[in-house]
Amino acid sequence: SAVAFARLKEGLPTWSQVLDAPEGVAEDLVRCGGLAEVKMERVRAILRDDRVRTDGEPSLEWLHERDDDEVKRVLTSFKGVG
Repeated sequence: SAVAFARLKEGLPTWSQVLDAPEGVAEDLVRCGGLAEVKMERVRAILRDDRVRTDGEPSLEWLHERDDDEVKRVLTSFKGVG
């Protein structure tokens, strides 16, 4: 949900902070959206994937540089995105 995402970004402003947060911190931030453990497990898996890293750091900025078909193909290849 938008509220859960806003809470996540407020509590952990960077994707690296999401990855480095102690167990349960990110989950608590998004709990209002339901299925917090499953969602954060999948978010972390995406952030660890080399396809979403720039200079070794997790980044979604690459989305702006690719065409829509490529973005859809990459994102829907991740479990839980569809």
